[in-house]
Amino acid sequence: MLLLLCLCLSAVLVHGVQSSQPAVQEPTASVCVATVCYSLQQERRKFNMARNICKNGGGDAMTIVSTVAAEAIAVLLGGGGGEMRGVRPHRTGGETEKPTVGGRVERPSWTGGGVAVTPPAQGNFWIGLQLHHKACPGNDSLLRGYRWVNGEAAANYSQWGVTSGECGPRCVTVSASGMWEERACNQKADGVLCEYRYQGSCGHLRADNASVTYRTPFAADGGHLSELPAGTQARVAPWGLEFTCSPGQAGDARASWRAKALPPWACRVENGGCQHLCSDSSLAGPVCGCQTGYTLGEDKSSCRLHDPCQEARCQHHCIVQNGTPFCLCWDGYTLDDDGKSCTDVDECQQRPCEQVCVNTPGNFSCHCFSGYQLGTDNKCEDINECWNANSCAHLCANTPGSYSCSCYSGYHIDPFDFGACVFYCEAQTDPCDPRCVGSECYCPVGYIYDDVRETCHDIDECAAGECDMTCTNTYGSYKCDCKEGFVLQEDGATCEIEGSGSSSPPLPTTISPDVVQPGQAGVSLVVVLGSIFAIAILTLVFAGLAHHLLAKRGKWKASGGYKPTNTDMDLSQVTSVDEQKQRLQCAEVSGVAT
Repeated sequence: MLLLLCLCLSAVLVHGVQSSQPAVQEPTASVCVATVCYSLQQERRKFNMARNICKNGGGDAMTIVSTVAAEAIAVLLGGGGGEMRGVRPHRTGGETEKPTVGGRVERPSWTGGGVAVTPPAQGNFWIGLQLHHKACPGNDSLLRGYRWVNGEAAANYSQWGVTSGECGPRCVTVSASGMWEERACNQKADGVLCEYRYQGSCGHLRADNASVTYRTPFAADGGHLSELPAGTQARVAPWGLEFTCSPGQAGDARASWRAKALPPWACRVENGGCQHLCSDSSLAGPVCGCQTGYTLGEDKSSCRLHDPCQEARCQHHCIVQNGTPFCLCWDGYTLDDDGKSCTDVDECQQRPCEQVCVNTPGNFSCHCFSGYQLGTDNKCEDINECWNANSCAHLCANTPGSYSCSCYSGYHIDPFDFGACVFYCEAQTDPCDPRCVGSECYCPVGYIYDDVRETCHDIDECAAGECDMTCTNTYGSYKCDCKEGFVLQEDGATCEIEGSGSSSPPLPTTISPDVVQPGQAGVSLVVVLGSIFAIAILTLVFAGLAHHLLAKRGKWKASGGYKPTNTDMDLSQVTSVDEQKQRLQCAEVSGVAT
């Protein structure tokens, strides 16, 4: 029993070793014309299973739309169909080589995987022609209602034998005689004729009679083929060089051999991969060279026209005159002393601009000061700000690069808005004449209206305690001062001990009626806020006082924001300063218009 077990184990091991060896595929008969190859697969299969054999190799069952394909069948099956373009049947020794289409010389006999056409292949072989389900044959076309597996129904060639007239599904076989025969698709035929299409083809490698073996993409030995399809693998002994037939560009039927190794290699094979010259005389091995006027590329195999500018290495531009390179620079640059580098030119040093110049790489740009705009020829043109209706409330005068505002008689520039105008007492006296619009009369800034005497009287702001220490009342305004050892703060009213903190020089509170330029109203934000706060306090004080006096007399009408200098006067309800200014301006404009 132990002996029997050992014998069985040995048999299993031997079978495993034998099954691990790759199966040797039988040579496949094949022919190629340009970008199409045909092969004969002799395996008994039903139609669909036979098609799968072709599809596994990247093709399909053969379509016969011309006599060229018919001649290929004659070669593959050995039916004596004559020679075809690009291929020839098996020949015996003693015959001379015959050039084929394209000038390529055909080998006198096929070897290793080739096909001998005598004797003819026996049996019937599927082609890619079928009659679909529920269709019946007819005689209205060459294909009698049949269609090729690619869906086409057109043909200019047919070779029908005896036909049965039966309806589908039906398929077609062909024999060595070349005749087409209808039969049921589920019957077995002796094999199938396959068709493979590729993007270009290659000729045989230039190997000076070296031993070269070829293997097509559909696993056939291509040694007998005059046209090798793209994807064919080639191996050259004894160097072990491997090549692949690579497709050409779109629409190009020619492909080219590409080696897995980098050139140069043995000069006998494809010129060593050199574009021009190859030499084996060097002890270091094969060396590539170039013809006169060309330079060897960095890959040590390609050649390019000799370009002196590549050696000059100019930074910007290069020209060649009489074989000598010269470097040039782009506009806005100058050539350095080394004759190759370029340096930017500072055009602004030549003062091309009227006001402001900005240098840029290879160029420059002109700009203008505020109040100007760039015109033609890089000239700066003054902007007339007076064209803007919002520049000044009353009168506007354009100046070079700026403008100035002025007011109608009786008005002066607002110190807090140089474009606005407010009503001031021109004489700066007490009393002062009011401005009346109809029955309504208004007083200048810092004055209050007496409706009995119809005059404006100066407000004594000092009586309201506007200043911390010393207060000096002026017509329409007031001025604060500090005692010795104190410093007036930015609000123009508060005093702090000198040296106790940062302070700015006191600002006079007296309003100047002069014309104001843009940017000349040098009143800080603190002063503005302080003034607004003081006016608000005065408004509340005057409103209370006015209410008290109105309760006693009821004869005074007062403008907003002012207090009386005479306690015997009667006051009316106080209106806001902004409302007074607006009404005065409207009244003045109306007066000017009339």
